[in-house]
Amino acid sequence: MLHPMTLLRLTALLWGLLTLTGGAAWAQEPPHPVAAWRVVEINGVPNRPEAFALPDGDVVALRRLTPGRYTLERLGPDLRPRWSAPLSLPEPKGSGSLGDLLGAGVVSSESRVAASSSRALVRTNTAALIIAVEGGKVVAHRVELDSGAARSQTLAEAEDDRTALSFAAHGAHLAVMAEPPKGEGRFVYVFDEQLSLIFETRFVPSEDELGLWVTPQGGLVRAWVDEKDDSVRVSRLDVQAPELRLETGKHRAGVARVAFGPEGQVAMLLTLESSRGRPQAFLLAELDFVTGKPVYRSELPKELLLTGTGEGDLLSFELVELIYAPDGSLLAHGQFVQQVAMVSSSPTGFGGVTLTTDVQVRYGQVLLWSFVEDGRLRWVRAVPLNQTSDLSSAAVDTGYRLELSEADARVLYVHTPTRLEVLQGRQITRAVVAQPVALKDGAFGEREDWVALSRNETWLRVMSTRAGDDYFVMTLTRADTLQGLMGRVALGEEAPVSSPLTAPAEADRDSDDFQAGYLVGHKTGFTDVSGLAGVYGGGVGVAATGVGMTAAWALSGFNPGVCLMGAGAGCLVGAGVARSTLGAPRMSPWSAQSPDFQAGYAEGYQRGRRQRQVRWAAVGGVIGGVAVGAGLVSAEALLND
Repeated sequence: MLHPMTLLRLTALLWGLLTLTGGAAWAQEPPHPVAAWRVVEINGVPNRPEAFALPDGDVVALRRLTPGRYTLERLGPDLRPRWSAPLSLPEPKGSGSLGDLLGAGVVSSESRVAASSSRALVRTNTAALIIAVEGGKVVAHRVELDSGAARSQTLAEAEDDRTALSFAAHGAHLAVMAEPPKGEGRFVYVFDEQLSLIFETRFVPSEDELGLWVTPQGGLVRAWVDEKDDSVRVSRLDVQAPELRLETGKHRAGVARVAFGPEGQVAMLLTLESSRGRPQAFLLAELDFVTGKPVYRSELPKELLLTGTGEGDLLSFELVELIYAPDGSLLAHGQFVQQVAMVSSSPTGFGGVTLTTDVQVRYGQVLLWSFVEDGRLRWVRAVPLNQTSDLSSAAVDTGYRLELSEADARVLYVHTPTRLEVLQGRQITRAVVAQPVALKDGAFGEREDWVALSRNETWLRVMSTRAGDDYFVMTLTRADTLQGLMGRVALGEEAPVSSPLTAPAEADRDSDDFQAGYLVGHKTGFTDVSGLAGVYGGGVGVAATGVGMTAAWALSGFNPGVCLMGAGAGCLVGAGVARSTLGAPRMSPWSAQSPDFQAGYAEGYQRGRRQRQVRWAAVGGVIGGVAVGAGLVSAEALLND
């Protein structure tokens, strides 16, 4: 006979386990309804932005079909192409630097000439421009936004194959730079959005060039280090204007970022580094090319990197962008990043060893700084982020995006739940999340979970874009297929009215619609509300384990075999109950989709839901076996006493 206190403890333990299992299973409803899905072919993962939104909410995306063969599409709200333009493009040859992996230098307001860039997608008022370095020439492909009509034009061609070519674009203007190998200087050509040459110029580069930027009006700003007097020189190449001088003291200038304001302001943020390349200070200045003097000059200590992070000595800081925010303030952002080479060895026989080097990229916290109009620091915030990936997949599921609205900045990234979040039932799967930060005071808003990711799915942030205030186009890929999945995630809409599904037997299983429906249904069934799966699976597993082990203990006393047999019985019984119940697919929330999509959704949802239920049943059985076994051991000890 069990002691009453022992029975009470066992009952409380079982109830706690059931509550924990059920609570975690119910967690993480789909945070936003998805108004449309579309299966697309994506052969290869880009590491630079290749999608943008138009003012009317449509999206333009560049997709790689096969090596050298691409298609540029304009997609409507239903993600169906309004037009599609086939293009032959060379494969991009980036430098693979940390700046490239982060998207530094190619963010939304990019205007820097970067020698590592070999291709870029740019939106103008009337066309999409794809600029690419093809062998010894720079070619621009212009595609009309209204009709999709495309034409190509060579912007610069090198007579010598050793000539270095690079380009930059800002709004309706782009610049091409050619650097001949004979030290003749650098030649720069500036074009408008019709690809007409506006002007050309030449300058002799210094030993340490910081960058060349295109202004929104088609001008050129150049910055370089003058080692004679420890300063940074800034000049205009398109007009006659005084040259500015910014003193850097004992530090040398590292990375420079430039922002252009709506009223013609030009601001520059410099990192001042030590001899080891570590940031020691930051210099912010607004430049006045009429007087030849800065409007203001604000030097900021390196402790800005350490505020709230604790990672200043562990990772390198990559300054990504400086921009004018909608409220008129200046906003800078960047991320701690570290590239680590992991060397492993394996024996080859006869005493030989093979060394293998794997390069990993570690992503740390994201920093945001806000400055008021006179350059004073208003606030600094650190968004926690901890990701690791190998170098070849560093553009997938890693890094972040910054989206600006009138009042907030949103940092988008993939969040992997911690063990504590899983135990507390707050989040049980990876998800694309957005962390709002108020522009006025830097206050954190409540984190928004936008799209849940199943185990086989990854987020392509460089092919995802926000289209107005209503929705965000999310591009996902699956590890077990070359297909991609584009979803229109509604940010402010109610879920559509459900409708019955069409029987799978009536569908064309090879159609794109069926495949899209299957992927969406499987994703929904696996990541959707799993409370009933937890109750039926985990609950039955725990209950069966408790009954079986208690009976065995009462008849034969406790031994390790009882715990093992009880856990196994709980897993089997719970899995059987989970698989035989709740297998019917949920009604599809996208009634406007085709019958093939509905049928694929039904099949995918059923499979994903059952996989989830069986998993919960197994977890419930194991937890029940361990917990009840521990309780019986305690009961045995109490009775023996």
